[in-house]
Amino acid sequence: MMSRLSYMLTESYLSRAVIEKSEKKIYHNIYILLLSGLVDTILLLIIGVVIQKFLLTVVFVFVFTTTRMFSGGYHANKHWQSTFITFVSCFISVEFSEQILASFDEKLFLILGIVICYIIFILYSPIKNSIKPIDEENIQAIKTKSLVVLSIYVFIIAFASNYNLEYSNVILVTLLEVTLLMILSIIKQRRIGMKKVVK
Repeated sequence: MMSRLSYMLTESYLSRAVIEKSEKKIYHNIYILLLSGLVDTILLLIIGVVIQKFLLTVVFVFVFTTTRMFSGGYHANKHWQSTFITFVSCFISVEFSEQILASFDEKLFLILGIVICYIIFILYSPIKNSIKPIDEENIQAIKTKSLVVLSIYVFIIAFASNYNLEYSNVILVTLLEVTLLMILSIIKQRRIGMKKVVK
């Protein structure tokens, strides 16, 4: 369904000479990502209403989407796998972030979590992938944007933790999930690289 809609949109732009034929595959993949992302977001918000945690779900969706927009990260081979990862991430952030942080020294967990995020973002952001290629000259600019976005959320966490731990916890756990997905993407790329070397 997503693939067919994406194909129709791509063909429409191609017929009007909005895009080049050589860009067809890239735009096709981008539209699949956009359409699937839209559907996933709508479903997540519906679930947020059902479980009576709509605002926390909105926070997760916004933080998860805007951070990954610049940082990149793990991309599953199939849409259902990507949807599953997003839904599990949301469920953990919204339902269990408070319990996760309560299991540790909260300030220590907060500091270590933020430090880990910064280290991974500085070293590896943005994560490259074949679906959303990045021009070499834009890498540093995107890295800077990803660090700015991360810093904004860190500031919000520090501010919100004095007033509403529930929201600051969700933001922190979501950032850690994005960081974990970046690490998984790096591992996946290295495994693919090793297989190519062996062949």
